[in-house]
Amino acid sequence: MKKIIAAVFCIFTLLVPAGATNPNKQVDRLMKDIWKGSIDNMTKDRLFAMYRMQDYMDSLSSQTFNKYLKSDEATRREMEKGTVLRYYQMALEKILRELPKTKVEKGSVAIWHLYNMGYIVKTPSQCFAVDIKHPEASRLVPYIDFLLITHKHGDHFTDAMNKAMTDAGKPVYANWQTEKYPLTDLTDTREIQIGNISIRTALTDHNVNMPNFVITYIVDCGEDTDHTVFYLTGDTNNTEQVNPGCPVDIFIPHILVGLDVERAAAQVDPCWMFSSHLHELGHKLTLWRWSYFDGFDISHETHRKNVFVPCWGDKIVYRRSDVVK
Repeated sequence: MKKIIAAVFCIFTLLVPAGATNPNKQVDRLMKDIWKGSIDNMTKDRLFAMYRMQDYMDSLSSQTFNKYLKSDEATRREMEKGTVLRYYQMALEKILRELPKTKVEKGSVAIWHLYNMGYIVKTPSQCFAVDIKHPEASRLVPYIDFLLITHKHGDHFTDAMNKAMTDAGKPVYANWQTEKYPLTDLTDTREIQIGNISIRTALTDHNVNMPNFVITYIVDCGEDTDHTVFYLTGDTNNTEQVNPGCPVDIFIPHILVGLDVERAAAQVDPCWMFSSHLHELGHKLTLWRWSYFDGFDISHETHRKNVFVPCWGDKIVYRRSDVVK
């Protein structure tokens, strides 16, 4: 897969002039080309743009990204110029524009992807988010009814968003507690009802040194979505523990944490699956930072249809009645 994309890219670059006086011009063009397509409509322009955006991903050091997360807004805007940080910020801006305007039809859900394993899900009647990491994530709070966090690693939550949610009286579900934020202590299997949405939790292993560290969520989005079910497994690496015990519409695992993805996909047998936990920019390029092409490779290795690689800012509409497994 990588060789094919690389060969096509070499031809494509001959047609595209290099350089730009506006430092954001190229990044903006790549974002637009990515968003013109979709996970299930891999246009030529989207594929080319993902290939080129990967270069921007790879050129940003983990030190620069971690400095960006700690900087004030003015400094962040300056650091974004001509870098993948521009894409990171513009993906949030796109979601903030679309989220309040999107009317979700009965029998469907709308999904947005924001960094790593961050997703926002809107149903006809509710909206929730999972594992959101962004320095301006608090701007999402007015549109979200509750927040799910799979585990206490910094790339899966944002302190300021947690505080803004709890200050607004909105639930934040996690499997730890701190004195600072009144997060719900989920230490065993629980069943939670929030409006039309039903949630079942379980604890799983991140690795042999962190057993029962990750909380997984089986989310039934309710009658007005025809009971669309998400299975959110965070950084679960123990394949034996990936057994939802019910039909799943959308399965979102970490594909490169040691999980036997092919076997897990067969056990879950979802209608759709997202290859997730790509581009964790807080990790060094040579350690635990995976590319779009890792996502494509793992997707291919599942030998299943409807295994997708989402991009930051993607808006995805899922309607079970339209899906062919």
